This record gives sequence, C-alpha cells and structure tokens, in this order.
Amino acid sequence: MKRKNFLLDKEWKFTSDDMSQNSNKMSHGDSYMISKAGYCGGPGGMSFDDSGWREVDLPHDYFSETEFSPDNLHSHGYKTRGNGWYRKTFKLDENLRGCHFMLVFEGVSVTSDIYFNGSVAGRSFSAYAELPIDVTDRVHFGDTPNVLAVSFNGMTTEGWWYEGAGIYRHVRLFCKDTLHIAHNGIFVKPVYTSGCGWNVTVEAEIENSGYKKAPYRLDISLMDGDKIVDHTLTQPLCCPADGRDTSITGFEVISPELWD
Repeated sequence: MKRKNFLLDKEWKFTSDDMSQNSNKMSHGDSYMISKAGYCGGPGGMSFDDSGWREVDLPHDYFSETEFSPDNLHSHGYKTRGNGWYRKTFKLDENLRGCHFMLVFEGVSVTSDIYFNGSVAGRSFSAYAELPIDVTDRVHFGDTPNVLAVSFNGMTTEGWWYEGAGIYRHVRLFCKDTLHIAHNGIFVKPVYTSGCGWNVTVEAEIENSGYKKAPYRLDISLMDGDKIVDHTLTQPLCCPADGRDTSITGFEVISPELWD
C-alpha cells in the first residue's frame, strides 16, 4: 500500500470559551479516565456536545478575530488574548485496519494539549515545532467515529512579535503499512568531491510497528524531472519487530544541476 495522506483541515468546531479542567479538583478516577481508558470528560471527551460551537477551517488564527486595545501587549499587536478549544470528528474505512497511523500537527500556538478518542495523546510546548503523534493503537474504524480535540493556551508567549493563537498550520493523518519509512526518516547529504563529482549519501530510518521482524530493501532513485540520474538498490535488510533500523547507502553523481 502506498502511504495515504489525509488532510484534516476542514469542518472543525471551535470555541473561545476557556473550558480547561482544573487538575487540582480531579479525583483518582478522573485522572485514570483522562490518561488511559479513553473516557475523558468535558470537551476532550468523545461524547461531549459541541453542536453549539461554530465551524472553522484550518489554518485558523483566533487572535485575528479579537479586538484591539491599548491595554493589550503591544509586541503582539495589541490584540485581546485568550484560550480556546477545537474539536473534529471523522471516520476511517474498515479496510485500513492493521495500518500504522501518524497524526501530525504542523503548528499550534502557543501551547496545546491534544486529545484523541477520549485520552491525552500529546502536548505541544512550542508554536514553532511540529507535533507528530502515533495514534495506531487508538484509531477507530467503520461506523465508530474518531474524535480529535485540541485545547490551546494563547496567554503564553515565545517571542516579542505577533504569534496568533490556535491551530495555525495544517493537520494531517498519515496511514502507512506496518513496515515503513519513519516520519521525517530520510536524510540526504550531497558532498562535493572534485571536478564535476559529488557523493550523495542517503540515510533512511525504517520503522516496523508489527510484532514480527520484517525483511526489506531500499530502492533509491535520483530524478531530474522524469529522468533517472542514478539508481541504487540495497542488499536485503531486516527491521526488528516493534523497532527501527537505519540504512545508509549512496552513489556518485557527475555534473548535477546545481541550485543557483
């Protein structure tokens, strides 16, 4: 199966109400439900009624909608700042069962808590860092919906410039075979040697989310449009069960087209 890339930008529900739960008032049962059992209460939970929230598409900057005031932080555009929530519900086909799923937030400002199907799935502490979350063991299929909820804190800052607030970049769900190239797992390094020659080193991190070791080979091509400039195929390799393997290979390129 080729990697599937689901763009989750459409039809989110949003509220600017600060509905964050007070952890100081949580019981032991509450903390267990939110962490392990998929029964988080409040807006992070699956059964929460968000019908009264308004619909937005991503990317979305909540602060762009708020009022200006001379009493607000001038380095952040004099905008009224606050917190808020997003929620999205979607379904996945039954034929995707058994695949590996990676949920990726490209940017949430400023800090955020991510809930997936009623449990805390991840936390972001920077508006400028991508947040990848492996949700393979939490995904629902068929008629059972998946519920994604995001609580953001817009009262914190990282810089002295306007940063906005909310999910201001794309959200994607990647679906792959259990044996796959790890997220951001390819590194290519071209090094000039002499004359018109360049050595191109390719490092690939292979991930196996299955419970059996899996053989693989890497087929790597360097392309110039539709033309294959060079090509290499590794020897048979093996990735351990529920583990990773790193493969390093490469080739020499003569007289490549250089960036200007």
